[in-house]
Amino acid sequence: WRHSWTDPRLAWNPDHWGGITELTFFGHDEHKQIWIPDTIVYEAVESVFQVPGGVQPNVYSSGGVWQSVPVETRLPCPMKPRTFPFDEQTCEFEFGCWSTHG
Repeated sequence: WRHSWTDPRLAWNPDHWGGITELTFFGHDEHKQIWIPDTIVYEAVESVFQVPGGVQPNVYSSGGVWQSVPVETRLPCPMKPRTFPFDEQTCEFEFGCWSTHG
C-alpha cells in the first residue's frame, strides 16, 4: 500500500529549522506518535505485512505524509477452470480504513 495524506499539525517552517523540509521517523516508537491510516482489503482471506513493526513514514514541512507499506494479500476469487488457459478472471474487492468503516 502506498499512502499519502496531509496532517496540518505536522507542518513546520523550514526557515526556523535550518532548512529541513523532510523527516523520516526512524527509531523505536516515534512513528507511533502520528496518525497513520489502517487501510485493509475487507474481503481479504489473509494479509501479511512484509515489514514487522511497520514502515516509518516520511513527513514533509507542508504537513504532507507519505508511506509505502509492503503487504501480501490473498483474496477469494472464483476460477473457471473449464476455459483455462483462455479464461479471464475478474475479482472485485473493496478496501478502506478499518477503524472508521470496517
